[in-house]
Amino acid sequence: MMKITTKAMSLRLFLRIHLTMFILSVPFRKDTHCTRRNRHSIGRRRTIARKMRLPYNPSETILSSAERCHRMPSCIEPSSSRRCAACVTTAKGPAAIATIELHGRDAPAVLDAVFRSTSGRAGPTPPGQVAVGWIIDGSQRVDQVVLACEDPDRWAIHCHGSPLLVERIVGLLIRWGVRIVPFEVALAERFAAEGLDPIGIEARLAQARAVTLDGVRRIASQPTSGLGAWARGLVSSLDEIELDDLRRCCREVLARSRVAAWMLRPCIVAIIGPPNSGKSTLLNALAGRTLALVADYPGTTRDYVTATCHLGSLVLELTDTAGLEVPSPSANEPDQAAQEHTRRVIERADLLVWVADAAAQGPAPIRPPAAEAPAILVWNKTDLVPAPAGAPKASGWAETVGLSALTGQGLDRLAEAIRRITTGPAIPSDAPVVFTDRQRHLVEQLAVAPSRAVARDLLKTLLEGPLGGDADRCDPGPNPSAGRL
Repeated sequence: MMKITTKAMSLRLFLRIHLTMFILSVPFRKDTHCTRRNRHSIGRRRTIARKMRLPYNPSETILSSAERCHRMPSCIEPSSSRRCAACVTTAKGPAAIATIELHGRDAPAVLDAVFRSTSGRAGPTPPGQVAVGWIIDGSQRVDQVVLACEDPDRWAIHCHGSPLLVERIVGLLIRWGVRIVPFEVALAERFAAEGLDPIGIEARLAQARAVTLDGVRRIASQPTSGLGAWARGLVSSLDEIELDDLRRCCREVLARSRVAAWMLRPCIVAIIGPPNSGKSTLLNALAGRTLALVADYPGTTRDYVTATCHLGSLVLELTDTAGLEVPSPSANEPDQAAQEHTRRVIERADLLVWVADAAAQGPAPIRPPAAEAPAILVWNKTDLVPAPAGAPKASGWAETVGLSALTGQGLDRLAEAIRRITTGPAIPSDAPVVFTDRQRHLVEQLAVAPSRAVARDLLKTLLEGPLGGDADRCDPGPNPSAGRL
């Protein structure tokens, strides 16, 4: 029996603990004979539990008396904040097993409240050992798990991989005051404890997000011989270098980084053009499977469709959009929303592919003036008529390709045009590039630095941090069912 004195804690906490012990001391099962007196007692305890925000359900599985006695010392308010954090280290989606990492000074107290070992062993699991048991929520068993202690203040909960089950366990930890952090933040904290500098930490995180092997290899060299060596060299020679030369070097790094970025994330390709020009057919041909609806009348595509495919060492994220039309006051609300979304896709695209109907009569289309990304003009349906002669470079197109999305003739020429635009000249693997928002922002400021003192401060921040919020960002990876050009 716990001996609690009012000298050691406030009266409110004193009453809370004793009321909690009272609620948990008398189990009620589904087959309990509910007399009038029992119904009143159950209702009273349910009301107390609701006011105290404690889990209470008399119809659920009841813990044994030994489990209840073991729970008493750690029965503190679940919503109180703790020095403890957790993150889900496995990928989203259904799986056989999911892992939730728990670390911090208060992690043993949290585990003491939510984990029960099947062996009946009390106390925390020693480092280097595992325990099989149950995650519990009050009197209810949530899931049977394997608990592994990696360090004195770091544990891994290996549960079943249902996303709903993972969400419930995470919600339970939140109710016990655990702070949920993104996986990248947890990794950054671990890498910082290992002594890595900010660029080294960012490189390790970027390698985990890279969508190509070339991107992984390029980023691996940045802390030592790439961006890190470039920044350290500028710091040592800053008193001798001219500011104009410094700015030119920064512009070269930024230009090189635009191409290198497509090794880390998918290159976003927007397939645009007038209605009924064959955009959806082209998307299906590039993806190697039917993803978008195809019909012989305009307006078939309203909701955009995306697909991921590989082009050599690049990963392309293709987006099929609604046909671009001249704004009309008579357009209905869905059509207006589809046009607005197409414009947003154009703004965020890295490359535009304008699909025009070669069989339609009329002049060559003009590149969208508001789009900043390079654009390829595709003359579709060349199985019916030849593509118009000449490449309208004056109209702003980077490349012009004739093909038939229906038969596949000319798709290789489109792939080669995309490769020429996105890869550009060869970049040495150890050439300095920026690969996070923090780095790009600092180098952009460095490119317009008004003095050496400002440049020195920017370089110091680049090398020494702080990291800022970039570690919180997690870029989506490639679609595992991607096609190949």
